[in-house]
Amino acid sequence: MSKPVITDTRVILTFFVEEDGSLSNMRVIENPGLEISKASLAKNWTPAQHNGKLVRSQFTVPITIVGSGTMNHSYQLNQTNPTDLTKPAI
Repeated sequence: MSKPVITDTRVILTFFVEEDGSLSNMRVIENPGLEISKASLAKNWTPAQHNGKLVRSQFTVPITIVGSGTMNHSYQLNQTNPTDLTKPAI
């Protein structure tokens, strides 16, 4: 069985960072066919501040995934722990 080929691709996500740093309303705006797990963004962020008060803020971010040809099996997304970002998540 041949290994999957990875090519460069771009995904655009939008989400809110709440006052407590949690994320909400995560949506993939542009997705060329990749499965992006919302769980991979689940860790709390630092909330925005306005006049010294924590406020809700919205982010829209492009994420470019750079392919390097053939995918090495050890770099596939860990299905058991999809929030483990210490390994490349493809």
